[in-house]
Amino acid sequence: GELAADVRFTGAIDVVAAQATLNDACTRVYAGGTVVCMGVPSGPREIPLPMMQRFERDLLNSGMYIPEDFDAVIEWLADGRFDTSELVTDLFAIEDAAAAFERAQQNDSIKVMLQFAPE
Repeated sequence: GELAADVRFTGAIDVVAAQATLNDACTRVYAGGTVVCMGVPSGPREIPLPMMQRFERDLLNSGMYIPEDFDAVIEWLADGRFDTSELVTDLFAIEDAAAAFERAQQNDSIKVMLQFAPE
């Protein structure tokens, strides 16, 4: 869903690194807050530097995952701790992996998943 324009945070973690999500994170963080960019961008990104400097916001980058991170997230997803229904835009059978890859390249996809066995 969409956040109201006045919603702010003390910190934000951008795991997408799209220009729109980076801009959103940088503008929604309170003065003195921190934005952590963990996503891997597909190309160069612009940083709203005047606003970041004026409000003394920090921008950090992190791309380090350890095996325990994946274990924790898998557990959280398995026990239903997070509703991911709005994140998964498409589900393809493994036989349609090529079509899934093509779909994942489109701007309106979020997460495209492959299903290895019928439900």
